[in-house]
Amino acid sequence: MARLAGAMAACAVIGYFPYVKGTDVPFLGLFDFGIHELGHMLFIWAGHTVHFLAGSVMQVVVPVGFAVLFFLWGNLPAVAVTTAWTGASLYDVSVYVADAPYQRLQLWGGGQHDWATLLGDWGMISAADEIAAGLSLLGGVLVVAAMALCAVPAFIPAAADLPVRLPSLRQMAS
Repeated sequence: MARLAGAMAACAVIGYFPYVKGTDVPFLGLFDFGIHELGHMLFIWAGHTVHFLAGSVMQVVVPVGFAVLFFLWGNLPAVAVTTAWTGASLYDVSVYVADAPYQRLQLWGGGQHDWATLLGDWGMISAADEIAAGLSLLGGVLVVAAMALCAVPAFIPAAADLPVRLPSLRQMAS
């Protein structure tokens, strides 16, 4: 239970910075930025639209991937923390989307604004606020769900044993 309490506290801190202070989570924000830029580099070959989408998508998909892995390994506290991280990443993307019509954010390297380019290409620049609000709401829901996930075993003790741990590759090979 102590691990779940620690995970709940971590989820609260992860949610506090974007949703209360309106800032990046210390260190995690820099890590997200690196993932975002890596997404652009990995998909530079994939065409204009995919290249511009890849940063934001990668920034959200990486924590989702970790959450799935931790779920498969049966690590409920880590699932919660990475779910909260996903929520914070969605908030960061929402800020970027909301800035598309104004382009006031200082961009690293002074390049093109991903979301201004994408929404402009799609004729949806006027929908930036609504798209950003939806992303922010989804992120907030994930942060709250992550904290709730930590509390579930307190009310349903059998949930502490869920998910059932999958066998490791070594166990499956023997």
